Amino acid sequence: MQNRPFLDLGCYPQFSLSATDVWSDPLVGGVGCNFFLGRKGCLPPADDVQAWQAIDVTIRDLSMGMLRVGFLPPNSGDVSGDALSMSPWNDETQQYDPQGEFFRILKHLDDLAQELDFPIMLDPWWVPKSLQVPTDAGQGRGAPADPADYATRYVLPLVRHAVRGLSCRNIRYLGLFNEPIWNENDRNPANFAVAAGDDQLAVLTATYCAVRQALDADDFSTIALVGPSALCAYQFPMSDFLASGVDPTPALGALDHHYYLYHTDSLEAPNDSFFSTHEMIDGSVRRWCDFARRKQLPFFITEMGSFAYGRLFWGERDMEGPASHTAAISDAQFIVRALARGVQAFLRWTFSVPAHYDGRWSLVEWDAAGVRPTPNTYPLYRELMRTIRPGSQVMTVKVGYSAGRRCPVFAVATRKDDQINLLIVNDQPGLNHDVILGPGPWSGLTLERTVVDETRKGTRLEPITVPSDPTQGTEFILTPYSLTVLSGKIRYS
Repeated sequence: MQNRPFLDLGCYPQFSLSATDVWSDPLVGGVGCNFFLGRKGCLPPADDVQAWQAIDVTIRDLSMGMLRVGFLPPNSGDVSGDALSMSPWNDETQQYDPQGEFFRILKHLDDLAQELDFPIMLDPWWVPKSLQVPTDAGQGRGAPADPADYATRYVLPLVRHAVRGLSCRNIRYLGLFNEPIWNENDRNPANFAVAAGDDQLAVLTATYCAVRQALDADDFSTIALVGPSALCAYQFPMSDFLASGVDPTPALGALDHHYYLYHTDSLEAPNDSFFSTHEMIDGSVRRWCDFARRKQLPFFITEMGSFAYGRLFWGERDMEGPASHTAAISDAQFIVRALARGVQAFLRWTFSVPAHYDGRWSLVEWDAAGVRPTPNTYPLYRELMRTIRPGSQVMTVKVGYSAGRRCPVFAVATRKDDQINLLIVNDQPGLNHDVILGPGPWSGLTLERTVVDETRKGTRLEPITVPSDPTQGTEFILTPYSLTVLSGKIRYS
């Protein structure tokens, strides 16, 4: 570790990092994950005290930044095969079971959210069969047959019991539908099926408005609706709404999208369905953030993880791929780059889900042997969650590099109270990179240095001391496929 003149590009070292002291408004979310309670085996039963004590340890260790807690109504058409395990809705009686396992887990998670100060997004995922528009031969997923009835009979009792019955204090967002309407290439008429002559987007907008009206009338105005929770990377759903002559944003408190079809820029795309992160950030994330900013709404990524490593849709798959270090570092560089663009929250898919279904996506796995963090995903997300917290401010960091080459180094800074963090990703395999840290709000500070790479999973290395002289910088090395976090305390005069 040594101090060197802070040099421009074309000179050794190859990469330089610098920034001005210009910070964003505080984030409303952070980095968290999905708690999906719609399949058997996703999480231990609520009465397994020992398992839940171990889960609590991991949530505290991670410093979770946000949770999306979801379930599925039975026979919704959203899932086939695995039996549902924790749905609180009985579609025969058309009532919720207030003593059900889902609500017991929700209350437990809300207590942790209160302790750790993070928001919860509650999500019933879809429409009960009894309240859906009938679909052909029972195939597909129906939209609400009557949006106002759906709002008052299904959504409002859920919120009432969670907030008033259970005294949950951290449910600040509410989702309604998981990935409606948009198919891989176009609208899917069987995905949010509507009555003949109706327009899917008009019905979806009417549903958002009906739910918003029902919540406001019952004094739940502080709970924000999130939508449209779409998946398709090929489309920009907001333009589809506007082209249909409707605008759901007055009823929404946040916009969101799901991202799975990205890979690092250095990887050759596995097929035409995938995008480099550069393409995904510039062609999709940027558009969402710009649109949300104009509407004065936050933009969330409420599901994420790369399908490029092991899951090429529904063909033959490597079930271990999503748990690889390559997949984890792909998420890190995507989050760092999207955070710099203005995304307000990131939710990994998922905290825990059975690996046999579609791969090892979990942060934490459990079985009869106990609860344990996954070896690659957990330690990387631990650093991301601890440094990208709700209430943090974000600062763009300039990366200087030699002309005529793709830049594999990405950086962003966060701060909350007197804590400042610099997150640096090298997403290139097989190559170290020399970096010099130049002037910024960290000038004059000694920064703790933590590295997650293929062999070190959160290892604390020698600290870095940054010169106060703006013409000087500190040189260090980024290992291949690594996330480096530099952390220190800001000195206020």
